[in-house]
Amino acid sequence: MGLEPLLLLANDTSGQSYALGLRLSQLLYCYGFKDTNIRANILEAYKFRNTVVHGRTYPSGCEKRIEELLPQILNYLRITINFMLLNSFKKHVDIQKLIELIDEAIMNEHCKEELQKIVDLDFKKYESSFTFKTNS
Repeated sequence: MGLEPLLLLANDTSGQSYALGLRLSQLLYCYGFKDTNIRANILEAYKFRNTVVHGRTYPSGCEKRIEELLPQILNYLRITINFMLLNSFKKHVDIQKLIELIDEAIMNEHCKEELQKIVDLDFKKYESSFTFKTNS
């Protein structure tokens, strides 16, 4: 639930988990994550999220998977919060523009390089904020 306000736009009314997975995969790739399961993890976590939000109970036997998935999702969230805080609030860049850059970076090499430069600068300047596991 924490990733949605950071990576979804107002016009993302359908396919939210898909958009979230794509954007997050692109952003985390810039931080060195080479894990191809990021999108799958987000889709799975989104199903668990929907269960809670819609007042249903989890099927039996899924507790172990939730315990495995939760640290990864929290790591993704922490990195995304750092990225947004450092770039939207500190540099006064519109969050929508950052999300659009992430979208463009998926298909456009120039935008991918631009996003990578932003991430590299943040990482260099605020390295202590980025202690995480890349699972690569």
